[in-house]
Amino acid sequence: MLKKIDLKSGSIAQTTFGEAEYPAPFAHTLEYSAASRGPWNIAHTGMLIPGAHEIFVCAQGCLRGVVLTAAEMGKQDRFSSIFVQEDSVLNGNMEDLIIDGVTDILSKLHYTPRAVLLYTSCIHHFINCDLTYVYSTLRKKFPAIDFIDCYMTPTMRKSGLTPDELIAKQMYALWHKRELKQKHINLIANNIQTDKECELYDLAQNGGFLLREIHDCQSYDEYQEMAAASLNIVFRRAALPGAEYLKQTYGQKYLYLPTSYNYTEMLDTLHVFADYLGVKLPDYSHYQALISEKLGELKTLIADTPIMVDYTFS
Repeated sequence: MLKKIDLKSGSIAQTTFGEAEYPAPFAHTLEYSAASRGPWNIAHTGMLIPGAHEIFVCAQGCLRGVVLTAAEMGKQDRFSSIFVQEDSVLNGNMEDLIIDGVTDILSKLHYTPRAVLLYTSCIHHFINCDLTYVYSTLRKKFPAIDFIDCYMTPTMRKSGLTPDELIAKQMYALWHKRELKQKHINLIANNIQTDKECELYDLAQNGGFLLREIHDCQSYDEYQEMAAASLNIVFRRAALPGAEYLKQTYGQKYLYLPTSYNYTEMLDTLHVFADYLGVKLPDYSHYQALISEKLGELKTLIADTPIMVDYTFS
């Protein structure tokens, strides 16, 4: 049963902006992820890789959300699923189920994907499924396809990396190593494309740098070209493990320029980026005055309307 939140109840499941503490504004207790809240999920994110096909290996109940995601995006042709049933768990043939299921799917597709994002779920970890064997077998059977391990494991969200952190890392683990280009820079792990009028693009252009992100890639080959960037820019904390992985694996440095709504913090991040590029930071005081004016208008419009903000806000 759903219950309307009482803003005066004092529940630890809610907090006001004035009481929120960074980086964990809410108490860590039993949590529920509302299926209808509408933000991007790991299926959305994987679809950003051009030429890739997603395969989810889950129980039918777990598949509901990601199946609806594929339908919502109109990407059903790039999405497949393998049902995990009770006999697969009891009979100990989970590895065969995955290998045979993927083989059957790929043989029936109307195209050959350049890459396959294979999402396993909680049950595979509970029964200690030999995923190393699964992936090595698939790579031998389909050498022309890049396979990457992805995970839909919400029960593991407080044990190691969360599903959000994992997909932010794995979506770039398909890159093939290549020589780095000092004038190439990536924006990584953003679900929504960064506005081309963003100050970062102006600064990069002034310094003669190429700044791009996965949304700019129209083909799998263009996606692979991102591996040549010498620097990755990260906005989200959830992308930091992925940025560190790319540094260790591909030799790409990274700058953490966190999303902020504070003038001083925004200018600080722009200074960091400008210093890296070796360019002068313009005067943005006119923008600050305009933003303050618009925020005043917004405050008048909102008045005392209660607004709920959850984990996925930024």
